[in-house]
Amino acid sequence: ASYIAELHDEATINVPEEAIRGALRAEAARGGGHGLDPEQERALRALCSPAGWAGTVGIAGSGKTTTLRPAVDAMQAAGYQVLGVALAGGAAEVLQAETGAPSWNIADFLVRCESGSLWAPDGRPLSLGPNTILLIDEGGTVDSRTFARLIDVAERSGVAALRTVGDPKQTQPVGAGGIFAHLARQLPTAVLSTNYRQGQHQGAAEASASALLRDGQAGKYLMVKDHAGLLQVDDSLDLSKA
Repeated sequence: ASYIAELHDEATINVPEEAIRGALRAEAARGGGHGLDPEQERALRALCSPAGWAGTVGIAGSGKTTTLRPAVDAMQAAGYQVLGVALAGGAAEVLQAETGAPSWNIADFLVRCESGSLWAPDGRPLSLGPNTILLIDEGGTVDSRTFARLIDVAERSGVAALRTVGDPKQTQPVGAGGIFAHLARQLPTAVLSTNYRQGQHQGAAEASASALLRDGQAGKYLMVKDHAGLLQVDDSLDLSKA
């Protein structure tokens, strides 16, 4: 955590405003004229800031991928090699498909780095160095020991910057500790708080209920669901299956 704190306070990359604006325009074009909202743009700018470490906490449905895509575009336009990792292989595949950043599950990435067998999807050999930005997705699922191994590889390789995205209040690490939750509390961190996925029609109640459950307010969660007619209570398991 001390290394991350030091990295956060150090200016290690330079993503020009021109690259950021170009990425925002491209994202708006992909969205049929609808670009990022102000909260998402602030998160993008934090990810593209000079700081050696930057974190973004995004609730489910808040558009983390929508924000990451132009952020990666801007970093790449500035000449940086952006590499992604996630604890689960499926999450790494989605990260790569949505942002274009070569991505691996963390266990595979660590083995490949240590054995010198890191390859791009097109077969090019890759190496970590001063032009590399390492993007850690679903950071809330990464246990402290695994996170420490990633930091060790990044420090030894002299990567330019680390970026961590996720939600410490969603799926918790299987292993001990949750370093991202600690970092998000101790260091300035961008926040994506609007649930677009459940934000319309019946989903508005779902979004409110999900926010309560995320904050550990199970009783209020059930009350909101019940008030919206989204909670069904039966007298037996057989009736609930009917």
